[in-house]
Amino acid sequence: MRRLLVLSVVLTILSAGCLGHNELVSEEIKFNGKVLNTEPDNGFNLTSTAGGNWSLENARGKVVILLFTFTHCTETCPIVSANVQWVLQQMSDEEKEQVQAVSVTMDPWRDTPEVLGNWSAERGYDWIHLTGNDSVVLGVLVDHYIFISPTSEENYDIAHQQPTFLLDRDLNQRILWNGAEWMPELVLEDVRTLLAE
Repeated sequence: MRRLLVLSVVLTILSAGCLGHNELVSEEIKFNGKVLNTEPDNGFNLTSTAGGNWSLENARGKVVILLFTFTHCTETCPIVSANVQWVLQQMSDEEKEQVQAVSVTMDPWRDTPEVLGNWSAERGYDWIHLTGNDSVVLGVLVDHYIFISPTSEENYDIAHQQPTFLLDRDLNQRILWNGAEWMPELVLEDVRTLLAE
């Protein structure tokens, strides 16, 4: 009888320990997109449609939605841009103050500041849109694992990857969403998880 009582107490203690461990596991931060290795973004300084240059350092202290698009894109770019607009529209004013969306063109040859500015204004995309010298823009694309390939000399299209990065307040790359995998509701959840850190 005494042995049964001791065994019962030991099992109670062990199960309490296990439950406590499970509680700790359940408190781990969960993301919906692909979790990256928390490496600092290489950063960039490009020409803004608002005039002058804009550096990624300007967004330090905010959660950044970093997307890549171009005005002649007819496939995934319009979807991703519309999704970013939807995500921003769902946020409270307080959340918006802590989030910076930034779009970098993949077509610096045609996307001048004027062209990119008119395109974004027509669609009501009021976040930062960047372009610049082709070699500088191409360097930014390669830094973000985007390797483009124009498909013809005249009226060319660009074959491209479509990553969207979520950066934390220290400008570390934390989450990756790829083109067709973009799910706005889940991206919004990931942004809010980063805001809560």
